[in-house]
Amino acid sequence: MTAQRLADAVATVRGDLQRRYPVGVDTTRWAWDGAVRVEGAVLVAAQANAYVQGLTAAMEAPVPRPAVLSDLESPWTLHRWRALAGDEALDLHRADEGDDLQTQWSPPALLRAFADRGQRTLVQLPDGTVGWVARDRLVDAAPDADPWAALLRGRRNEAVVAPGLAQAAARARARMGRPYLWGGNTDAAADCSGFVQSVVFDASGLLLPKNTKDQRATGARVAPDAIAPGDLVFVRGRDSRLSHVGLALPSAQGTTVAHSCLSRRQILEEPLADFLERYDFLGARRPVAWREGA
Repeated sequence: MTAQRLADAVATVRGDLQRRYPVGVDTTRWAWDGAVRVEGAVLVAAQANAYVQGLTAAMEAPVPRPAVLSDLESPWTLHRWRALAGDEALDLHRADEGDDLQTQWSPPALLRAFADRGQRTLVQLPDGTVGWVARDRLVDAAPDADPWAALLRGRRNEAVVAPGLAQAAARARARMGRPYLWGGNTDAAADCSGFVQSVVFDASGLLLPKNTKDQRATGARVAPDAIAPGDLVFVRGRDSRLSHVGLALPSAQGTTVAHSCLSRRQILEEPLADFLERYDFLGARRPVAWREGA
């Protein structure tokens, strides 16, 4: 009876998830051997939480939480891996059809692949972003170790120590005047978070998240009067109310901010005071404690 109760509860939760998620990735296998056991995984934390809540209520006892494939800490052996084909930047879209660009990624890289639909595949980039890419840009890969294990990722409420502030300033200034592109993340064109992500990664090896909200949760908090070159400065447009981010840089005239500006449609640099005067200040973060002289 207990095994049947578990099977019925799993079917109920799974059916609800299939109705809620148009593309459901669910490889869970549930069993009863005196306690509830689970193997396999789901795509996102909300699916795992639904199983835990639904099965706990049905079984009147705690149940294990299934693995979450989009969790950056999920075991690499759970995943199907794909490599990028070609030399051009990969476009990651928000949906399985249409041109709503979410971000871009430049080869080489190995990606986690979750599901296929039509001519696109649902993947996760090394920075954690999940979206849809053209299937013909991917080839099968069979790594013998975790391809993402060596990536240096940002820490919450803590800066990582790295060299490269002078290189970051040079990389940012080399891109002045290049166009703003919503979702863009290449040298040719970028949005604000893509510009910051790529400059910091190229200079220090630290891979920030792509989303501005996630970037705001990375690194040590910095007071407005303590902003220094290398810090991320977060603001909100007074008209658009969109969140925005820039990278503080050193200059002979004092601290400046380099950013890819939506309203001016280009990457530009301006004094920190001018930047803060034109926007509503949201906060500042120090993801990298840049080494002196680097």
